[in-house]
Amino acid sequence: MKRIVTGLLVASLASCGSTAKQSATTTTTGAGSGAGSGSGSSSGSGNADVVAAAFKSEVIDQGQIGHYVGDRMIGAEEFKVERNALGYRITSRYESRQGRTELELITDVKGATIGGTLTAKIPGPPPEAAGSAAPLPEFALTSTMSRDGHGNLVSQFNNGRSVETTASKRPVDWFIGGPFLAILLPICGVTTTETTSFLIFPDDTIDIFAATTIALDGKRTISVRRARFASSGKSNYIACEGGKIVGHRAGKLVSARRDDAAVQVALAKLPD
Repeated sequence: MKRIVTGLLVASLASCGSTAKQSATTTTTGAGSGAGSGSGSSSGSGNADVVAAAFKSEVIDQGQIGHYVGDRMIGAEEFKVERNALGYRITSRYESRQGRTELELITDVKGATIGGTLTAKIPGPPPEAAGSAAPLPEFALTSTMSRDGHGNLVSQFNNGRSVETTASKRPVDWFIGGPFLAILLPICGVTTTETTSFLIFPDDTIDIFAATTIALDGKRTISVRRARFASSGKSNYIACEGGKIVGHRAGKLVSARRDDAAVQVALAKLPD
């Protein structure tokens, strides 16, 4: 179970800084864990209109993503990205044979994490032999993200028996965790043509390289950026089209919009 939990809840948090930082982890044992309006006031009514406009959201992207190893799809993701004047709300649901995981992520207009919740439900082990007792109920795991009074991100992982808290020692921004492709969207907004370094939660650095344009079938082009992690030296690739995330490559795992074979094939050809 430890390996399954680690695989589902691996988190990388990137920021707009460029220096290293430290982290602290603590474990606590225990159980799992409006705006007023002015009456008849034109000024109050105007303020209420401004607040309402700021919180009015529009859906800027939504869809389905397949996660593949070779020609075999090992997971499916359904996501939605909403935006208002204050930032973004990204929701995503990932399903595979190992269970299902759901994410809600709230960011500011630059993609910096404000808070989030990740919930994983993993099936219990099957009966050891035919005719034995029914399988155990599924495990429910949660991980929440928030900022403390210093602006640092704090992650709390709850497995129903204990709560493990991990906090960065410096402010960090992007949350990139679990099997979700949708939350890589901020990388599609990077416009620099030079290599840019970001801090990763809790104590790593990621380099985002200049984009490379790849032609698909002579009709479309996608922009691909390589992301290299300092601690391991491993690289991932993020594919964008029209400012939207359309694919990702991490080792042998290729993720792409459902039925977008062209992106899948193009990413599969990139080096590990």
